[in-house]
Amino acid sequence: METGNSYYDIACNDLGYLEAIGDIGYYNQPAALCQQIVEKLLKSLIEKFYIQQDITEILRTHSLKTLGRALKNSLTTIDLEMKDLAYLTNYYFDTRYPGPDYHLVSKEDFEECKRIVYSIKQEVDRIMSLEV
Repeated sequence: METGNSYYDIACNDLGYLEAIGDIGYYNQPAALCQQIVEKLLKSLIEKFYIQQDITEILRTHSLKTLGRALKNSLTTIDLEMKDLAYLTNYYFDTRYPGPDYHLVSKEDFEECKRIVYSIKQEVDRIMSLEV
């Protein structure tokens, strides 16, 4: 399957992979992938709509809350749940590296991650369709 070279295209490719692997019984990597998908979806909007002069710094962050705040400041029509972004942000490090914040992801945690991914994708698609 061929994909374009944009944040949005790569996010969609990652989402296709997430859907293809299904429920394999191990949830840490898929939960981390959910965070990555949402990060790329939000960065696709940052690239298109961010009103600051230099987007380089904002594109370096992995914090979904930071990306969400930047978008809310640039797009008054965007509807993002900051609590959902905060929830997913933790999966970037806490599911992939040992330490005091390490978290073993349950099936229920993963289902919530997926719900957030689909919700954010729907909102990103809505915003993109408004700005054609």
